[in-house]
Amino acid sequence: MGAAKLLALCLVLAAVAWTEGKRPRAVKVGALFDYDSTIGLAAQLAIELAVEDVNADRSVLAGTRLDLITADTNCSGFVGTVQALQLMEKNVVAVVGPQSSVIGHVISHFVNELHVPLLSFAATDPTLSASEYSYFLRSTVSDYYQMRAIASIASYYQWKEVTAIFVDDDYGRGGVSALGDALATKRSRISYKAVIPPDANKDVISDILFKVNMMESRVLVVHVNPDTGLRIFSIANELQMMTGGYVWIVTDWLAAVLDSSKSGYPKNMSYMQGLIALRQHIPDSAAKKKFISKWNTAARKRKIASDRNLVHPAYEILNIGGSVPGLIGYWSNYSGLSVAAPETLYQKPTEYVVKCPTVEHYGVVRFAFSTMFFAHRENTVSGLGRFVLIIWLFVVLIINSSYTASLTSILTVQQLVTGVTGLDNLIASTVPIGHPAGKFIRNYLIEELNIHESRLVPLNTIQDYADALNRGPKAGGVAAVIDEMPCVELFLSYHCNFRIVGQEFTKEGWGFAFQRDSPLAADMSTAILQLSETGQLQRIHDEWLTRPSCSADDSGLGPSRLDLGSFWGLFLLCAMICLFSLGAFFVKISCQYSRYSSSVAAGEPSEASPTSPAVSEVHPTKPKPRRLDSFKDLMHFVDKKEEDVKKEMKQRSSDKDNHGVGSSDTHFVSSA
Repeated sequence: MGAAKLLALCLVLAAVAWTEGKRPRAVKVGALFDYDSTIGLAAQLAIELAVEDVNADRSVLAGTRLDLITADTNCSGFVGTVQALQLMEKNVVAVVGPQSSVIGHVISHFVNELHVPLLSFAATDPTLSASEYSYFLRSTVSDYYQMRAIASIASYYQWKEVTAIFVDDDYGRGGVSALGDALATKRSRISYKAVIPPDANKDVISDILFKVNMMESRVLVVHVNPDTGLRIFSIANELQMMTGGYVWIVTDWLAAVLDSSKSGYPKNMSYMQGLIALRQHIPDSAAKKKFISKWNTAARKRKIASDRNLVHPAYEILNIGGSVPGLIGYWSNYSGLSVAAPETLYQKPTEYVVKCPTVEHYGVVRFAFSTMFFAHRENTVSGLGRFVLIIWLFVVLIINSSYTASLTSILTVQQLVTGVTGLDNLIASTVPIGHPAGKFIRNYLIEELNIHESRLVPLNTIQDYADALNRGPKAGGVAAVIDEMPCVELFLSYHCNFRIVGQEFTKEGWGFAFQRDSPLAADMSTAILQLSETGQLQRIHDEWLTRPSCSADDSGLGPSRLDLGSFWGLFLLCAMICLFSLGAFFVKISCQYSRYSSSVAAGEPSEASPTSPAVSEVHPTKPKPRRLDSFKDLMHFVDKKEEDVKKEMKQRSSDKDNHGVGSSDTHFVSSA
C-alpha cells in the first residue's frame, strides 16, 4: 500500500520542484494515522518500507530525498485535527492519511486553503469523493463500491431485507447510506439499522444485538472498525447468533485484520466460521510479488481516476472457514459478481450477438372449412367430384344442426329446471338464497344487492349446500347459493349434479397482504404472473378443484355434450366415399391414358423411304407403338379436359382411316 501512495506523491513532488525552478535536496512528507490500531500498524510499516525504496533508488526523484514525519491521531477526531495542523506547520508538501474518515472530513477544509494534498489509504466514506474536497485523494476503494458488492450478493441469494450494524460516525453512516441506495436498485432494503456508539462497551453492544435478534431479518451486514467488530462477534457468539439461521456479511475491515496478523487470530476465528467477508482485490504483478517478499501485506501501483477514486475497484468475496479465509468469488464495478479475476475480464472484448428472426411461411389447407360457406358455389364438373361434395355438405349439415341444438339446450336447460337464470332473476324473485355463514357475504348481499335479510339462509359446510339445494325452496331449502368462485368450484368438484348459472357479478379477487413497502409484494406478484404464464396455475386449479368423476359423470342437470367422437360415423362414411371416388378416378384415367397412347402410336408415319428406286416386294408394316414415358406428359394428360381428349382421339382415328385408303393404290414393280 505505501509504495502505491508514495509513487503517486512523486508526481506532486516533481511538480513542486519544477515550479520553484530547482530541485531540493530533501522534501518533507507527513503521515497521519493511529499508531496502536490494526490498520495503523500495517500502514506505518508499509510507509517506512516505501520511503526506503524511494530513497534507495536515485532514479525515482533524481537525487531528492524524502523525509518522513509521522503523527499519531490516537483514534480521536480532535487530536487528529490538531496533529494534522502541526504537520502542515512543518512545511510538508503532502500528507499520507488520514486513516479515519471523520478526520478526513475535518482537515479537508484546511488543506483546501493551504493547498496541501491528502492521500488517504483508509478513509472510505463515499461522501469524501464530493467536489468540495478537491485536495483529498485516496489510494483505497470507496465504500460506494463495497456496498454495491454487498447488494449484488443479497440480490443473488434473493435476500430482500437486511439488518445493518454500523458505527455511529462519518465512516459508518456514509457506508450504510450507500448500502441503502445500492439495495434499492436491487429491489431490497435495510429493514433495521443498529447504531453502535464509537465508545460502546460490552453491555451496550449486547443490548443492541439483542434488539437485532428480535428483528425478522436474519441477514446482518457489519460495517464497523476492527476493534468494535471483534467484540461484536464475541458477544454475538454468547447470544447464540453465530449458529445456523443467520447470515453475516462483513465489510473489508475483517479481511484487513486477518491479513495483518500472521496468526490469523485463531482464538477469534473459532466463532466466526461461515461469515462472508469482502477484501480489496489487488491483481498479481511484479511490484506486488517484490513487495510481498519484504512484507506480507499486498501492495501494488494503482492509478487515480478523474473523480479521485481508484480505477476498476474490485473486491474478493471470502468465506471464513477453518483458520484461513477461503476465496469464493469476486466483485467489480465492471463485471459484477464473477468467479474469474476482474483483471482477466477487463481484457475481454464485449461480444454482441444479433439474432435475426426467421420468417417462415406455412401453407393452410382451407378446402374442408371453406365448403361450409361457399363450396357449393364452385363449378364442379366431374361426376365423382359432385358425389364427394354432396356427401361432405351432408356431413356439414349434420354437424351444424347438432351444434345448434346442443348450444340451445345448454342455454335453456337450467332455466327449465330451476327457474334461475342469473343474479338479476334471483334478486327479483322471492325464493330463499343460501350463503356461507359469516358477515362478509351476508352484508354484501344486504347492503350492496338490497336483498331482504329474511331471504338469506346461512350455511356452514359444503354438505349443507348440497342438502339445501336438493330440498329446494318448497321443502325448506334454497333455490341458489352465492359464494366466492373458488369455494363454488370446490363444492362442484364433489357434487356434480349442480351447475353455475349466470355470470360472475364481481371481479374482485383474493389477494395477499404485506407490510407497507415490503419487497415480498413485488416478488409474490412476479411469482403469480410466472405461474399464470407457464400454465402451472391452471394445473394447480385442475389438481385441487376438479375431480375426474365429475367430468365423466354426465347424468345430472346438464345436457349431453357433443364432442368429436360423436361424429366418427359421419367422418368414416365421408372418408370411405372419398377413397372410393379417388380409386374410380384413377381407374378411369388409366383406361383413357392407355387408349390415348395407342392412338398416338397408330398415327406415326411409316419408316420406309419413299424415294426407293425399286422394291421387289412390299409387306405391310405394323406400326411401332410409342409410349409417353414422362411423368410430366402424364400430368399434362390429366390436366386436359375430357372433351378435348375424346375429340383428339376421334381425329386421329379418322386420319388413320384416310391413310389406309391411300395405301391401296401402291404399284408393284417386278424385275425384267
